[in-house]
Amino acid sequence: NRNLKTLEINLENFQSLVKKIPKNIFKICESGIKKKSDLRFLSLIGAQAFLIGETFMKSENIYDATLEMVNKK
Repeated sequence: NRNLKTLEINLENFQSLVKKIPKNIFKICESGIKKKSDLRFLSLIGAQAFLIGETFMKSENIYDATLEMVNKK
């Protein structure tokens, strides 16, 4: 989702790539995930796991940020 040359984020990159991945392959979406709605969108289009780094590292409390992201808080 992140262009490593420009650092621009576009969650729709995963949407275009996931169509090319065989159904029997586990799909992991990496980078640019900032909020619950991002997780919902990516889940609906086929993501089965996520790598979320910057959002948690910039938060004051990683535990609370994680709970908020997965809607458990």
